[in-house]
Amino acid sequence: MFSNILRPLLMTMTLGLSSIPAYAQSLQLDKTQMDNLGVSYQAAVSVSETKSHHYPAKVSVPNANRHIVHTSQEGVVTQMLVAEGDVVKAGQVLATLNSPALLTLQTQYLQAEGLLSQLLTEMQRDKQLFNEGIIAERRYLDAKTRYQQQKTLVDSQIKTLQLAGMPLEAIKTLKQQQTMDSHLHVRAASDGVVMAQNAVIGQRVMASDVLYEVADLSTLWLEIHVPLAIASNINTGTKVVVCDRDVSAAVMTVGRQVHDIDQGVLVRAETAENADLLTPGEFVQVCFVQNNSSVLYEIPYKAILRIDGITHIFYFDGQSISLRPVHIISQTDNKVTVSDEFLSTGYVVEEGVSSLKSAWQAVGE
Repeated sequence: MFSNILRPLLMTMTLGLSSIPAYAQSLQLDKTQMDNLGVSYQAAVSVSETKSHHYPAKVSVPNANRHIVHTSQEGVVTQMLVAEGDVVKAGQVLATLNSPALLTLQTQYLQAEGLLSQLLTEMQRDKQLFNEGIIAERRYLDAKTRYQQQKTLVDSQIKTLQLAGMPLEAIKTLKQQQTMDSHLHVRAASDGVVMAQNAVIGQRVMASDVLYEVADLSTLWLEIHVPLAIASNINTGTKVVVCDRDVSAAVMTVGRQVHDIDQGVLVRAETAENADLLTPGEFVQVCFVQNNSSVLYEIPYKAILRIDGITHIFYFDGQSISLRPVHIISQTDNKVTVSDEFLSTGYVVEEGVSSLKSAWQAVGE
């Protein structure tokens, strides 16, 4: 079947062209002949930037965006109010503990407040007696010193209660009502997403034990391993795109150490937009983007053929098809970027390339 289609085509090509090299010829085909050979074409796309080969990248959370939620006192977990994957807000209660140690802190605070109130009364009395000339100034100054020392102690205990998880309003209520509560509420320090839960209800935890890990996912890192020769041409600020998603990032760090496993260098990029399309821990394919000073052209990879070690395409100018060499700047799995100005007009043959190549080779024999 193919030979029946190809024979009249070869006759058309060879008439009057026997003295000229086959690869230098142009071929005129009507629509029927193109259809028979399965030939289709498209215009080259002008581009102002080029993309590198694909490289694997791991999505991770920036160190500054990771936070742990821990308890400051020993106790037993009575409630776990959120779980992995939940979105939390700063100040939100995440867990509740029954903590006898918290009762001890509250007792010490109330005792210190009681003594502070007593010393304040004594200082005010001695001040009045001093002003009336009844006592010496030294006695008044001693009372004032004892009051100030006790006030410093009370302020310190208020800070301790705050670190233990009691809000300032709850401490004021404790002072007013003199009612202690052993329930310690553990709160989120910032907005974010719960990445891990490290405790369960009924578990006894010690001070500083981690209950949750929370992360802000508004920005993410792409940790890319690239060959050393490639890394030397990458600069801070270079654009990076994720191949199968509308996500871009900018290079923030180019590593200075070659890793033993793959002899690659770590390049770290931070997402600039659409970070919600990525999930921490997953691996994605990315490529580096470079802006060009001159116009380049993007063509399908399947349009490329190699003859005698030279890269060619079949070029259709609207009248005839010719074989043209092209100069590749970069390529991906299905696209090739070339620098040939003649592609500003005309079309690139993307289908039927093998049939046309067979025809050209037959003419050259």
